[in-house]
Amino acid sequence: KDRKEKTLEKHSNWVQQIIFNKTQTYFFSLSQDNRIIKWKMPDLEDQVLLKEHTDYIYGIHYVKSKNFLVSNSDDGKVILWNAQTLDKVEELVHDGGIYAMAVTPDENYV
Repeated sequence: KDRKEKTLEKHSNWVQQIIFNKTQTYFFSLSQDNRIIKWKMPDLEDQVLLKEHTDYIYGIHYVKSKNFLVSNSDDGKVILWNAQTLDKVEELVHDGGIYAMAVTPDENYV
């Protein structure tokens, strides 16, 4: 089988994480450039740029049952996104960076 490799060239700093949606028709990459990018599969065209964070983004989770994304950053924000529309649903602010987070197995809590 031929293996094709492509580079995600839209980020200007290290890519920290990549997660796929439940149907694997697109994925999200996050970077220390403070951006999350939605990429269409299989051609890897970048579709949408999410720029709400103002510092390094350390993690992102895909909440499949609710079709949400949750991101955490050194800016002290946890942002809940609608994965379909990419609208910001909610923002939680902490005094200091948020370097890790988890989603409960039932996907009801972050």
